[in-house]
Amino acid sequence: MAKTTNPYWREESRIYHLELEITRTSNPQKKRELGYLLEKEKTALQQRKWRDREARNYQIKTIRKTRRRKIVYYTCCIAGIIIVSFFIISKFFYPNVEKLDLENHPATNFITQLTKSEVDTTNLTREQVEKWAYYHLKLEDPTIVSANHYWFDVRINQVREVEVDIFMEEVAVANYVVDANGHLYRMTVSDKKMVANKWDVPENFEIENAND
Repeated sequence: MAKTTNPYWREESRIYHLELEITRTSNPQKKRELGYLLEKEKTALQQRKWRDREARNYQIKTIRKTRRRKIVYYTCCIAGIIIVSFFIISKFFYPNVEKLDLENHPATNFITQLTKSEVDTTNLTREQVEKWAYYHLKLEDPTIVSANHYWFDVRINQVREVEVDIFMEEVAVANYVVDANGHLYRMTVSDKKMVANKWDVPENFEIENAND
């Protein structure tokens, strides 16, 4: 015999048999007793159905709430991963030279504990322009070869800025600009970024004559 899927089949079976007994008996006393039991069974069945319905509604609400929390959690995780990835990528591809911690950067310890002199960057000599540009190129990549492997092309452009191109053999490896305010900019194809707003070359930092 297959098992019924009706969770209330026991109560409904008792109610059915009580109703059947009431219709079969002619004894008034027995009818009253059976009627009392019938009402009691019906009331118990209604209460059980109400409790089960409330339990199902609570379970549905709990599942929906848990699902919403999971959606919010995973959304926040994905957003956090994207933000962290963007930060790491931006730091890797666009290092901020102005905020470079020289004391904690072992490759640049050669310039720590040095005193910088005050230089008027609006009135630099050719040698000072070359020195300033090469110093910041060295900051970008401390492993580059010495300056005597490069040569410098210093000129005044159309907007009266001092431009310096740094070449290795016949290939331009970097381009810098000193504007009218004496600020040094690193130039790329798609960007112009200020790397110094004043002379920041240590006094004992020397550059070989790269054009020799």
